[in-house]
Amino acid sequence: MIEVIDIKTLIENALKKSIKLKEVFIKNNWKDIVGEIDKKSFPKTLKDSTLYIITENSVISHYLSMRENMIVEKCNKLIQENYIKNIRIKVGPVQVEKMKYCGGKNE
Repeated sequence: MIEVIDIKTLIENALKKSIKLKEVFIKNNWKDIVGEIDKKSFPKTLKDSTLYIITENSVISHYLSMRENMIVEKCNKLIQENYIKNIRIKVGPVQVEKMKYCGGKNE
């Protein structure tokens, strides 16, 4: 007999197993996580319980570092798991990273 699973349960189970899916959820919801500062920052990757963020300048980096706990909490709530333990922030080409993620489309 085939077990029927609703789509919500299927997505939740996949999210728990896939780091890449966690990363995609965070990237897609970045504005909800950090607010308007999303225009000057972007989550580059998620690796070994660390979220790597790229920012336009050191002022934005400092702003996000002061809100590290809030960012970690919001990300973990979004992915429904206490996976992310800390963040690392680096100044770099934010728009380039966004374009890579969006397949070359400028948003």
